[in-house]
Amino acid sequence: MIFFLSLALILVVYAGYPLCIVMLSRLRSKSLIDPSAMLHWPSVSVVCAVHDEAHRVSAKIDNLAAQAYPGPMQIIFVSDGSTDETEQRLRADSRVQTFGYPQRRGKAHAINLGVANASGDVVVFTDARQELSDGAIAILAAQLSAEDVGVVSGTLVHRDPKTHQARSIGLYWRYERSIRDAESRWYSTVGATGALYAIRRQEYVPIEADTILDDFEIPMNIIRRGRRALIDPRACVYDELQHDVRGERIRKIRTLTGNFQSLARHPWMCSPRANPVFWQLLLHKVMRLFVPYALLALWLSSGLARSPLLRDFFWLQTGIYALVAVSYLYAPLRRLPGVSFLVVFVDLNVAAVQALMRFIGAESTARWEKA
Repeated sequence: MIFFLSLALILVVYAGYPLCIVMLSRLRSKSLIDPSAMLHWPSVSVVCAVHDEAHRVSAKIDNLAAQAYPGPMQIIFVSDGSTDETEQRLRADSRVQTFGYPQRRGKAHAINLGVANASGDVVVFTDARQELSDGAIAILAAQLSAEDVGVVSGTLVHRDPKTHQARSIGLYWRYERSIRDAESRWYSTVGATGALYAIRRQEYVPIEADTILDDFEIPMNIIRRGRRALIDPRACVYDELQHDVRGERIRKIRTLTGNFQSLARHPWMCSPRANPVFWQLLLHKVMRLFVPYALLALWLSSGLARSPLLRDFFWLQTGIYALVAVSYLYAPLRRLPGVSFLVVFVDLNVAAVQALMRFIGAESTARWEKA
C-alpha cells in the first residue's frame, strides 16, 4: 500500500495534473487582448530592485528605454545596499529615478520602496539580468485593461544551453512552462514570472521585508480578491540557463524555502474557500514538496516487498541513485544526456528537502544571493 500510494502521488504531480490542466485549457481557453486595439494607454512605472549590478544596469536601462511604450513611462531602480558602482551609475543616468540605502535590507524592502515612489497606474516588475523583447511592456499593460485580470506575466525564454546539464534544466523549464501556460489559458496561474510581471498600482499590498518570493506573494494577494493571473507569450524576457545543477540548486532552494514561508504565513492559501486557485496551488506547488519523501518511501517499500516485480523495481531505483551518486564523483558522466536528466531530477528533489531544513532552521534568505 505504501508503494502504490507513493507511486500515485508522484504520477499525479508529474503526469496527472499536467495532463488534466492541458486538457482543461483546450476546453475553455480565454483569449488575450490585442495591443493594437488599445485606445488609451495607462501610465506605467517600471520597478527594478538591484544589488551589485554595476556591470548590467546600463544595458538594462537601454533595454527599457527602447521599449517605446505608447504612454507615459517612469523607470525606478532601487539599489539594495550595493557595494560596487551600481548606485553611482544609476544616478548618472537621467532616464531613471534612483533610490538606495547603504545596508542591505532585502529585495522585498526594495520593491516596497520602489512602488511607494511609483506614479504610474500600472507597475511592471523586472530584474536587471534579463532582456525584454520589443513591446513587452505594452503587451502586459494591454492585458490589464480587462477588469478580471490583476496580474500579467511575460514568458521566460532561455537562450541556447551550453552543456548537457543545462539542456536537462531547460527541458524541465519547458515542461514547467507548459503547465503554467495551460493554467493561464484555463483560468489563472499560481504566482507570476518574477523576471517580468505587471499589476495595477492601486492593488499592490506591501509585503513583509523578509519575504523571499515577491513574485508569489504579490500576485496571490491580488488573486485572493478574485482577479486572474495570466501569462502572455508575446511578451518575452530572455535569460541564460544555469550551466550545471549547482547554480540551479541555489535558485531552487531559495524558491522552495519561499513556498514554505508563504504557506506558513498565509493559511488562507490552504483553504479552497478563500483561495480561488487552491487546486492549482495544491497540485502544482504543494504536492511537489512531498515528492522527495514519496520517492524515499517508494524505494524502501519496494525493497521490503515480497513481490519479485517490486523487488526488481527496488534494484532499478538503487541503480539509478548509484549512477547519480557516481556522477558527482566523476564529472564526465554527467555530460551524458540521460544521466544529466537524472542528475537534475534527483538534485531538484534534494533541494526540496534542503529548503524545508532551511525554513525550519529559520535561516534568512531574504537577501538574495547570485547563483
